[in-house]
Amino acid sequence: MGGLARRASYIKTFAKRNPGLPIVQVDAGALLIQQSLADPATNKTMLASLKEISTDAANLSAEDLYFFEPPATAHAGPSPPPPFVSANVEWKRKSIAGLKPYYVKEITVTTSQGPKRLRVGFTGVTDPGKPLLETGFTIGDPVKALTPVLRDLRTRCDLVVLLADVSQEKAMELARGTEGIDVLIAAASHAFPPPPTQLNDTYIFGSVLQGRYLGELKVYLDGNGELSRYKARYITLDEGIPDDPKLATLVESTRKILAEHHRKTAAASLARAPRPVYAGSDRCVSCHTSAHDVWKRTRHAQAIETLKRKGQEFNPQCLRCHTTGFGIEGGFLDVLHTPTLSNVHCETCHGPGLAHTQNPSQRLFSKPKETCVSCHTSIDSPNFDFAKAWSMIKH
Repeated sequence: MGGLARRASYIKTFAKRNPGLPIVQVDAGALLIQQSLADPATNKTMLASLKEISTDAANLSAEDLYFFEPPATAHAGPSPPPPFVSANVEWKRKSIAGLKPYYVKEITVTTSQGPKRLRVGFTGVTDPGKPLLETGFTIGDPVKALTPVLRDLRTRCDLVVLLADVSQEKAMELARGTEGIDVLIAAASHAFPPPPTQLNDTYIFGSVLQGRYLGELKVYLDGNGELSRYKARYITLDEGIPDDPKLATLVESTRKILAEHHRKTAAASLARAPRPVYAGSDRCVSCHTSAHDVWKRTRHAQAIETLKRKGQEFNPQCLRCHTTGFGIEGGFLDVLHTPTLSNVHCETCHGPGLAHTQNPSQRLFSKPKETCVSCHTSIDSPNFDFAKAWSMIKH
């Protein structure tokens, strides 16, 4: 949720600086999560943010499906979300309120010949190859599903936009395998925004997960008011963009709800926890002094502090890579109940070591590269070089 307040701030500022300029807001998908019982709070905030910035259409992706299946829909709150579109998602039992195969928005643009009505159509697809939780949804073949939808949209619209929760490679396949897409916005998992690509008559524009960038696509008309060209750029949502006060308050409120939920969950887990299996790095130092000294000088030894500075120390999406054994039986629960397992300890790479401290003949494993790249991914650590990093902490 970190980029929501900055995203809203940029959009509102842009609108104020460009009065009268038609602005259309869309989301390509992978918006919601179903990772924990606290998801309703997180997802309500995500939907509220879409409403706050007047989002016109959002693609329903595989990640979003669980939230939209009853009874999960009861958590969506009283505020209606923007129109969700999908050409290849269907619910087996009946239709879903608010889900359409496409959505058309009419805007008025100013041309040299006066005002002109421009009809923009949006449809969406999600990758049928993505893991799908047990829901009442089915995901069909994107090309087959799009064919009749695009045919219909072309008779109704001047500009057709496909919101696609697919990789950049599959976005290219969609552009080749269909006709009638003017702009394709792909919700791919990139560390950095991919450069826009023109394939046949389709302009392909990518997006980035985790709200770190905002894509901005400008559509230009010629002297006759006909579509002429596109110009795309990405805005980095960093500290240079102030938070929107309303969204910042909402995000902070949600973080508190998540923290309280996680505290209760941790307390309940501790009450039924099995015997401890992790020793903590302080138990390693007596026999492995030099290795412990190396670890102590690394940022791993202070990993939880990064989350505390951002108010994310109770966020389960972050804890796996900033603590030891989170999500593993006997591992980290939270900073209140298991403080000795805060930070990335020796046992993150070597496995639970309590039995080893009691009987050193029980050897531990060592899988540094496999462990490192599980957290230092292309998304979270795009410049990570294992060989270079390992040379700095080798022990």
